[in-house]
Amino acid sequence: MTAPATVLFAHSGRDWIRGSERCLLDLIARLDRTRFTPVLACESRVLADAAGALGAEIEHVPEWRDGWRPPMEQVRRVQRIVQAHGVRLVHANNLIPIPSVLPVARSGGIPVVAHIHLMMTREERLHSWLHQAAAIVGVSRHVVAGLLDDGMPPSRVHVVYNGIDRSRLDAGNACALRTSLGIAPHAFVATVVGSLIEIKGQRVIIDAIGALRAAGVDAHLLMVGDGEARPALEAQAAALGLTGHVHVLGERGDVGAMLRDATDVAVTASRMEAFPLNVLEAQYARVPVVASDIPAHREGVVVDATGLLFPPGDAGALAAHLAALATAPDRRRAMGEAGHARVLERFLVERYADEFQALYRALLAEPASRHGWRGSVWPAAYGEWIRGAVGRRLARVRHRARA
Repeated sequence: MTAPATVLFAHSGRDWIRGSERCLLDLIARLDRTRFTPVLACESRVLADAAGALGAEIEHVPEWRDGWRPPMEQVRRVQRIVQAHGVRLVHANNLIPIPSVLPVARSGGIPVVAHIHLMMTREERLHSWLHQAAAIVGVSRHVVAGLLDDGMPPSRVHVVYNGIDRSRLDAGNACALRTSLGIAPHAFVATVVGSLIEIKGQRVIIDAIGALRAAGVDAHLLMVGDGEARPALEAQAAALGLTGHVHVLGERGDVGAMLRDATDVAVTASRMEAFPLNVLEAQYARVPVVASDIPAHREGVVVDATGLLFPPGDAGALAAHLAALATAPDRRRAMGEAGHARVLERFLVERYADEFQALYRALLAEPASRHGWRGSVWPAAYGEWIRGAVGRRLARVRHRARA
């Protein structure tokens, strides 16, 4: 029987477990241990402890240094880890480790998978050497669109949607939440889940709730999350006379139960997202979604089937959609069921883990020469970048000469 292939997961991040960390832990937890052995190299003690509890071997990295030319000591550290564990594949869970792992992987004919959770500029893609990964996996089509624009071969660009963990969302009971907040049984409750920061657009949602109440709808808003915009959002609600109707609940561990037991409609007004996790969690809970019309939400919402979209920043359009759903419980129910079925079909964490493992197997079946230095690719974006850099350097030289 073939020995399991060791996969080195390289992650750079703060000492917390949020989106990309949770996705990494979900994957490590579901690796087929007869095929793959996980090793995690990271700075975060919190993440290391969580991964260690799942059976991963841990290598502590004092700090992943950012930049296209990493310190040689950092490269040598990666080399020691690769040699000590017999690593056969590297999974970089964000951009920062790539410049450090790439030369070691190239020298050993080891495939590198780059997992992209956020939107990137062209400069970030180029400076991180992202294009040199054997496979680049984005969390949505929107995230990887720029790579194709750069000239990357489509065969090396993939989309694997993050997965919904049913066990987490099925846990808990929030049936008493409305009563505890003084919300009447017949009231219409919208819920928004996400960090309280400007780009998430909660101000627009509060304005829409104010418009609903002015129109005679007994509307309430549950805001789950925390962040720097919280004081301003609470002040906005107070100024609109909504203090008893906008409930800022902070971080909570029972989001699934809140959606399932206390929510009529989930809403999000973000101006930018890489992956619509909050949309999919609501749909799993059989809750319809009203979301801002941005690319990531278009991948998560089937308009008129699982939810509705509105122009970003347009509180009036959002209020109109909410008003229509407030008086249509049968429509809400149908949308919720359709969303739930779609999540079961396309967005479960088991499917997410299976797709990554299928990719690992395909890469490991390829000859090592494909992942050596001769496997480098140089899409058109590199030429444009170099020409631009040379042009700027020449312009500075000419400027100094004239001076």
